[in-house]
Amino acid sequence: MQAKLGTVGNENRGEEVMVVTVDEIKSDIEGVLGRLIESGDAVEFEANGKRWQIVAKPAVDKLSRLVPRPGLIVGDPEDLVHIDWSEYWNADLP
Repeated sequence: MQAKLGTVGNENRGEEVMVVTVDEIKSDIEGVLGRLIESGDAVEFEANGKRWQIVAKPAVDKLSRLVPRPGLIVGDPEDLVHIDWSEYWNADLP
């Protein structure tokens, strides 16, 4: 497969893009995706008059999205650790 490398401006923040045809993707999807994974560059193709890109999405740390809620617990949080729930616990639940 003869993939071309190009640079895309605003659409892909100036990163390198592998330009392939739809036929190349159909014939060798595993190879195209393998190169995408190895290089980290985007894959661009045109279909139905529109330009499409396959781009790796950056990993997001889920804990970084937590919002601090300082007034959520009224009292000492350590007290929650030592609550005895045994009178409410039912082992016979389905």
